[in-house]
Amino acid sequence: MLGPIVDFGTQSILQLVSLAILIVSLYLLLYKPVMNYINSREKEIKDGIENAKKAKEERENLKKEYKETLDKAKKESSKIIERALSEAQKIKENAVIEAKEEAKKITEDAKAAIQREKEAAIRDVRKEVANLSVNMAEVILNEEFSKDKEEKFIRKIADKLIGKS
Repeated sequence: MLGPIVDFGTQSILQLVSLAILIVSLYLLLYKPVMNYINSREKEIKDGIENAKKAKEERENLKKEYKETLDKAKKESSKIIERALSEAQKIKENAVIEAKEEAKKITEDAKAAIQREKEAAIRDVRKEVANLSVNMAEVILNEEFSKDKEEKFIRKIADKLIGKS
């Protein structure tokens, strides 16, 4: 005789109950610790990713700050160079102005010296002319004139004048 295809005997029921107890035991003993490990590992990974994002943001901020500082330094150095060039130009202009003023003063001093020398020369010439006039007057007053004497007198004065010059 043919028996039932599936025979559920006591042994099978015991095996099913043992399997159910094993599954419940494994669930209670292993599922929670494994899930706790998986959750903690997941949290560590998320924290690592979050820390990496923060580090990246901080690196970007530092890079931006570095660039701003560098730009400020470039601008400041440009301003310093501009001020130095401006100051050099002012010094140059002041030196040119001072040189022109000094040249003008030297020229004015030279003109004044020339004028003083000219006036002294004119005074000397006037004195000499006055002396000559006085000498001529003395000679004229000391001489009586006739035509011959007048011609001799004029020659004599001319000789004296030519001889003194």
